[in-house]
Amino acid sequence: REVGQSYTSSVSSTLVAASHAFYTVLDTNPSLVLCNGPGTCVPVVMAAFALRSFGLLPGGVEGGGGEKEAGKDKNGGGG
Repeated sequence: REVGQSYTSSVSSTLVAASHAFYTVLDTNPSLVLCNGPGTCVPVVMAAFALRSFGLLPGGVEGGGGEKEAGKDKNGGGG
């Protein structure tokens, strides 16, 4: 959204940005999407999420730590 742009016109510009992001993400096939700032990353994240949801983009969503395999603790033992 540009500075001073109305909210109604920002919907159409966001949809245009999302369509460009969709094709860019599909073309580059990234293994990681790292975003900075809500305004610039929303179309890219929407595109990556949609492509991942339809199985057109490999990967998934990973947290920042503390993940465990089923039945194992962090040391590799049973849980």
